[in-house]
Amino acid sequence: MIKKKAHLKLEEIREIIRLDYEGKLGQSVGLYDGDFGALLFLCKLIELDDKLIPVVEYFSQKFTQKLLSTSNSLTFCSGLSGCLYILEYFQRQDIMEVEIDQSINFDKILLKKLEVEMANNHYDILHGALGIGLYFLNKGDSKIVNKIIDYLLESAEVDKNKNIYKWKSKLNREGEIGFNISLSHGIAGIVVFLSKLIKEKSNRESDLKKMLLGAINYIDSQRLDDNYYSFFPYQSKQNQSESRLAWCYGDLGVGICYWTAGCALNDVELKSKAIDILLASTKRTSFEQTQIEDAGICHGSAGVCLIFRRMYIETNISEFQEASLYWLERTLDFAEFDDGLAGYKTNMGGIWQKDYSLLTGISGIGLVLASVILDDDQKWDEILLLSI
Repeated sequence: MIKKKAHLKLEEIREIIRLDYEGKLGQSVGLYDGDFGALLFLCKLIELDDKLIPVVEYFSQKFTQKLLSTSNSLTFCSGLSGCLYILEYFQRQDIMEVEIDQSINFDKILLKKLEVEMANNHYDILHGALGIGLYFLNKGDSKIVNKIIDYLLESAEVDKNKNIYKWKSKLNREGEIGFNISLSHGIAGIVVFLSKLIKEKSNRESDLKKMLLGAINYIDSQRLDDNYYSFFPYQSKQNQSESRLAWCYGDLGVGICYWTAGCALNDVELKSKAIDILLASTKRTSFEQTQIEDAGICHGSAGVCLIFRRMYIETNISEFQEASLYWLERTLDFAEFDDGLAGYKTNMGGIWQKDYSLLTGISGIGLVLASVILDDDQKWDEILLLSI
């Protein structure tokens, strides 16, 4: 019954994207927040209906032209590195091949930006060095990847006695500097990046393992006491705050980084820690304990559904499947706005708004629904650091 309801909602989202998308978002060509996220959603729908192939081909050509002519951003979230990454993903998965103007030296442009971000100690995956690094890692450019490894080694604060590696970053728009353990902008994201490098059999395995285990040790040190309903804080123990249930910040991202590290190192203990954290998270359902009020992937119910589904795929533990279906149902329930997109709006800083994007809007919600309906292996979630 729930899959039938999900299928009907998916068809609503498909028609909105297919008929109304063009020009509606308009602010970004990006993977997470713009055109290329919608393109990934449409490509996924081909698995359900190959009649959409001409639609996807039209949008891919249009968005690629827009990327080359108007994009000033180079980030993984909003710009060139994320868009080129997903085009390569399409080719790798035999989804489609998009021709790109070879007269433009994209690598040179992105390398220059990467060097600026590293010089500024801005490692953020969504908006900084490691997002661009994902592009070069995906290409297998070992020379540039080694530069990134050197950058992480040099920029880390190291406590040799406790075997801790940690990296400072900006914590807010006011420019406060500190340590952030989140998946989206912090050290959990570094852990997943390092795990990807180890899986790719980098010749720097000793350096990578040293940083990876040191980063895990730092995250371990940030664990809250039993007076809190989350295992880990929003950013670090310094603020002593409980964290919401979300992809972006909190226990789910930490649990995923432990899991990916455990997979990369074939470490049973790390995998067991991940399962403990994430199984406990399946029991958090009240608004007080989750702070979930919309359906988007970033901080909403679809992202929670996606993460628990990933863990069910990895472990075959029934509690993860049950939790995934619970949050699927909640995702469908959030389609409650008469003036929304297929009923959905996103709460951005207290303002409810229509949102077409992958990270916070209906393209991402649609991707999650499509994976559930297809009962697929969810390979696309690599772009959200959920698999390596």
